[in-house]
Amino acid sequence: MEPGYAEALLSDVKSAWMVEEWTEETTLRELEKDLDVLPGDVHHRVDLMGWLLAGAQHVLLTDDVFAEEHMGVVSALVQQLSVLQQRVRHGCKEDLLQLVNIRHVGRQRARELAALGMREPQDVLRMDASVKDKLLGQRGWGPVLLDKIFEEINRVLKRRASSTIEQPPSRADDAPLEGERSEHA
Repeated sequence: MEPGYAEALLSDVKSAWMVEEWTEETTLRELEKDLDVLPGDVHHRVDLMGWLLAGAQHVLLTDDVFAEEHMGVVSALVQQLSVLQQRVRHGCKEDLLQLVNIRHVGRQRARELAALGMREPQDVLRMDASVKDKLLGQRGWGPVLLDKIFEEINRVLKRRASSTIEQPPSRADDAPLEGERSEHA
């Protein structure tokens, strides 16, 4: 094997290993120490991996070589790629994905919330006073931040509720025209 080729191959292996460690919630400090990489290297590889995963999804969704009976497998692959893409972006395990998608909550705060039994945004809203006091006693948490997180969760839940389009009630004078089919028939 040529020396240049072997070095490039080892570099690719190291990049894949680094991204895997990142998705397993290894800290930047640990990555620096263990793999001798700088935070900029990590962020560059994470960004690149995000593009590669998005490209893979696009190929699966637009390629027409798959037979109809394979669409279930393709759909499952696209879903797995989507989950992996989110894990790479946020640098966390799958169990934190709902929490890290809340504004002001990164992977470390999400792990702290999960350690207190919260796995979903609704769990954060239902937190009782004793859990709130435990959380506020931890480094990096404060009442203003917690209020911002509550506001963000409420805003997202409100937007989801309003995006559910309600059908207007039917009126008695709203009869179908000739040739039109009746929706209620």
